Amino acid sequence: PRSDFPEECALKYGWGKRNFNFLFWKRLERYILKKASYVVAIGEEFENHLKIAQPNANTVVIYNNVDTIKFKRDEFSRKLLRQKFNVQDCVVFGYLGSLQNGSWNDPELYVKFAECCVKYLKDKFFILFLTPVYCRDALNMALKTANISDTLYRIESPEYEDVSNYLSACDIGLYFLPFNSPRVGTKFVEYCAIGLPALVNNFAKGARRIIKQNNLGWVIDDKFFKLGPIIEKEIGRASCRE
Repeated sequence: PRSDFPEECALKYGWGKRNFNFLFWKRLERYILKKASYVVAIGEEFENHLKIAQPNANTVVIYNNVDTIKFKRDEFSRKLLRQKFNVQDCVVFGYLGSLQNGSWNDPELYVKFAECCVKYLKDKFFILFLTPVYCRDALNMALKTANISDTLYRIESPEYEDVSNYLSACDIGLYFLPFNSPRVGTKFVEYCAIGLPALVNNFAKGARRIIKQNNLGWVIDDKFFKLGPIIEKEIGRASCRE
């Protein structure tokens, strides 16, 4: 399993703990964990999550993966895109992945982050959203409703082979979840492949653990967004990173 699927559906469809669908998927999950020869867990936090469902599950930890030969930082693309977007002197945050209202990847979380950046960084930041075409309308609507100037962000839907070039233009990768989850998002692994430090919230438990163990970024409070001086003191330094 790549994600905590029963819990993900519970959020998406509004299932309660006694919902038949939720109980069915949790029972199926326990059965698979009990009967499978091996169960791959994509991180230690995910392994702990699976062990709660079935303590005797025979788990092995293998992280989400990315082809680091094809997916790597490109300095030429970085300079070219930062010039194109006119963000040479800005902290450029990047987000990679889908965004849908009421999902694990909710655009409202990133809009609230943008509002916080407006407060602390003024016009010295830029957010580059890399998201599928079908997600663009919901994200645009959320940003416009919050009165985030379109000079402070850009929404792109590149082909996968071009994603690493776009991420190369960024200084920090973003990964926020609305509820506690043990998953290690593929986006987080791809940020690591590019060499981007990540900014995650406490709910992203899988990524949070790896960040703290390896000093790969920052973990912030879940109450969006009590960043205070973190942005100016720590994240603000990213504008000097090349």
